[in-house]
Amino acid sequence: MNLIKTLFVCTGNTCRSPFAAAALTDFLKKHYPQQEDYFSVKSAGIYAREGRPASILALEVAREYHLDLSMHRSTVLTTSSVRASHVILTMTHEHLNCLKDQFSAPSNKVFLMSQWLDGQEILDPFTGNANTYTQVFEQMLLCIPSVAEYLLSLIES
Repeated sequence: MNLIKTLFVCTGNTCRSPFAAAALTDFLKKHYPQQEDYFSVKSAGIYAREGRPASILALEVAREYHLDLSMHRSTVLTTSSVRASHVILTMTHEHLNCLKDQFSAPSNKVFLMSQWLDGQEILDPFTGNANTYTQVFEQMLLCIPSVAEYLLSLIES
């Protein structure tokens, strides 16, 4: 496999999945610069409205982690993006089930983002305050090393 296409999926693609994609990209760049070119990392939302920026609080809290979401624009999840992806990481079981049921995503490429950590759902911070975003983003950051390990194992396969 030359390029491992990873897709993070959430609901509206303005908070969780853009942050997760930026965090994974940053992690791979910092910790595995020699393998960085093996990965394409994107995000999409099951119920996204095309072209929306990241939420204000997502932008602000992401900056605290030195991640820039200012250029992000929401993308609607499509059947073709599901087919084109090698690994799809969801935030909740509802997202996971939607991918399998409505998008016919194979079970061997769709996982909860926290699959290799604690299996906990990553809940939507959208209606919360900055503290809520910080808690959710911290939860995602804890998942990133195990996600990266899994993706790196695919290079070796």
